[in-house]
Amino acid sequence: MTHPLATQPTDRPTASEKYAGSRHVGVLPMGCVQCREGAKLVLFVTGLCDKECFYCPVSRDKMYRDVMFANERPIHPGRWDDLLDECRLIGAKGAGITGGDPMVVPDRVCETLRVLKAEFGPSFHTHLYTSCAFDLDDIDRLKEAGLDEIRFHPELREYKDMENSWHHAAIERALSVGLTTLCEIPAVPGKEDDIVALAAYLDSVGAHGLNMNELEFSDPNIANLKRFGYTPRDDESQRVAGSRETGLAVLEAWKERSGRMAVHFCSSPYKDAIQLMQRLRRRAERTARPFEEQSEEGTLLFGAVRSTSGESPANWRSGCGTTSRCPLSGSSWWTTASRPPPPWPRCWRRRAGSPRWARRRGFPRSTRRRTGLRSSACPWWPRPPLPTSRPPAPVRAGP
Repeated sequence: MTHPLATQPTDRPTASEKYAGSRHVGVLPMGCVQCREGAKLVLFVTGLCDKECFYCPVSRDKMYRDVMFANERPIHPGRWDDLLDECRLIGAKGAGITGGDPMVVPDRVCETLRVLKAEFGPSFHTHLYTSCAFDLDDIDRLKEAGLDEIRFHPELREYKDMENSWHHAAIERALSVGLTTLCEIPAVPGKEDDIVALAAYLDSVGAHGLNMNELEFSDPNIANLKRFGYTPRDDESQRVAGSRETGLAVLEAWKERSGRMAVHFCSSPYKDAIQLMQRLRRRAERTARPFEEQSEEGTLLFGAVRSTSGESPANWRSGCGTTSRCPLSGSSWWTTASRPPPPWPRCWRRRAGSPRWARRRGFPRSTRRRTGLRSSACPWWPRPPLPTSRPPAPVRAGP
């Protein structure tokens, strides 16, 4: 069944604006559609991998380490409660299994697939990314465990010679068992001809699509990308110059060929402005408490200061040292009788006890016994540093 979001063609100008520069030809696979909705759980099953791709963006706390995360939430193999809870918190409709390379730990992947399918049913869509060579019989095991879609990541030098690579046999095996089969690669600048050759090969064997990701700078790959001469696209993002142009050139070439297969260019802003923001919104809708408010970006606001009289909040701050009423709660403020020294806040309030606090800050002994003063909870002033001189005794400034 074709999803309604998967019908936006490349030649529509609104598609680029609506989806942050992401464009495609043909019908997107379900894995991409659910990512666009923010309904895809990102399941990082291991950081282990036998490749050393120069553009790999995996963070250093995960790369080549056998760790497991669900949407940046640490989980442990065999203890699946946290994984299932994370799925429920975002209302996940599926999961994308990634790494490292998940096929370094095929038994763990199969167990995870069975757990997800048993909990959420056969309609819970799962797809997997892999680049390493592995036993082809594992493809049958993945299908039996419930995998719906597999995405291969060939090396750059293999694009024009896929028939002689290991991935050729793996792609044919995946197609034969009924898996939706794609390749997912970075849009490396200057490699348009190689990528078009890869797309033509995939179309000839009956694969379902090619996904190109815009190349980005990250902490692990910045040295390698600079060494190969790549530069940032602008000063406001981490995108590599020329990557977007390469992706769009491949799309135009594929349109001229009138290929049957879907080809998708996934832009860097699309991942943040669409995928991540939609996932945050879905999570906020299910986790927001009565006193929290959801922002447009999907984050939660714990408190919002609004004036019912139209007065600017800036006036509240400027009057913090002289007013006797808190604009938030209406409670009385304790202020100094005259202008305080710079290290001290402009307002104080009474609290029984805490004489130790007053002693550390140099209050007179009589003041400590009588009041036990401490810094006010004024929202406009941070807690002051320790004083360099003794402050004047605080007195009440209002009724």
